[in-house]
Amino acid sequence: MAANLKLLEDAVYHTECDPEVRLNLVRQSGFMLYEYVGGSHCYGTNLPTSDRDVRSIFCLPMSHYLSIKAPIEQISDQRETVEKKKNDDIAYTLHRFFDLLKVAAPNVIESLWVPEDCVVSSSPEFQEVIANRDIFISKECITRHCGYAMGQFKRADSTTRKSNHPEPVERPKKMDFCRIIPCVPGAEAWTHPDMPSPRMPFRPIPIKDMPWINLADYHVAAVEHMQNAYRLYCYFGDPQCKGVFRGDDMLVCESIPIDDEHTRFSGILLYDEHEYERAVKLWQSYWTWFRERNQERYAGHEDGKRHFNAKNMAHCMRLLLSGLHLAKYGEPMVRLSGKPLEQVMDIRTGKTSDYERLVSMAEEKMMELREVEKSCKLSEKIDLEKVEALYRKVSEMAWNRLL
Repeated sequence: MAANLKLLEDAVYHTECDPEVRLNLVRQSGFMLYEYVGGSHCYGTNLPTSDRDVRSIFCLPMSHYLSIKAPIEQISDQRETVEKKKNDDIAYTLHRFFDLLKVAAPNVIESLWVPEDCVVSSSPEFQEVIANRDIFISKECITRHCGYAMGQFKRADSTTRKSNHPEPVERPKKMDFCRIIPCVPGAEAWTHPDMPSPRMPFRPIPIKDMPWINLADYHVAAVEHMQNAYRLYCYFGDPQCKGVFRGDDMLVCESIPIDDEHTRFSGILLYDEHEYERAVKLWQSYWTWFRERNQERYAGHEDGKRHFNAKNMAHCMRLLLSGLHLAKYGEPMVRLSGKPLEQVMDIRTGKTSDYERLVSMAEEKMMELREVEKSCKLSEKIDLEKVEALYRKVSEMAWNRLL
């Protein structure tokens, strides 16, 4: 019986729809070739709080590749709203899936060795892929496993820095990036009486150290041939004074009357706009991460019990163990058991929490993997002609069955 092409078209082209709805339309259309539960449930490292992530591969009709519009590559559900928790469900097109297999992406290579209890559905076409899965194994797989492992290691460190060095709740203010070089000591005009007398001349003073200064009482004019430097003029009490920053907090220069040049000049304002923008980006990045993070995963960071991201570090070790198994036996280690499982779970649950020890463990596994790689009998690269032939065969099988 032919699949429902209309449902597939709705899933592909209605990009404004909720991704979860689009994924369900693909399932209903009959064009889904393979679906399985990935992540920690697949590896055997799941906790009671672990999400159930579903991965899948679907087929696009040949007509989508004959269009001037580029065909989609995937449908994913990674949005989080007040009503709906984010999940990592993702569906790749068969074409995109083969692209990822060609470059030996570890999570995609692993999908060809998924334990049976994690397979949701599998088509005759995908069984053909699994029957020929060995053609995707080469030493490049080992290299990619190592690269992904180091990526997880770096993520463990970067998220730790976020946890241990939180940004303040309040957004950075432009005032915090302003300094003033006051008038030369001894000048009477508009030099505030509270100005500390021991100050050395022409030294920039942060505004936070000058609480009597309110930039709403000042105007500025650009200093010629200098960036981020402005002459500062005091208009305290003048109803016409508009302040230095206005509207959306943009600094605005004024044309200063010649008569005010000497009588109102108060010093030089230095405003580090680049540093302010950098601080805002860091602040936004931190609070976006804070809102979207898995709260339970980081519970040990803020109370000082752990100084690394346990899940990322566990992934690092799992990838190294899988890469080692691949180098020895020609296939990845997907479902962990025995000592490897114990090792990874000790890291994930915080039982192994000495950071220096974990670094040493990762380095030892990496060295062992590189030594085994030297003597392993895997080919240097995959045979792209075989991969191309398999892709054509599987695509034609799917089109003949579904259309």
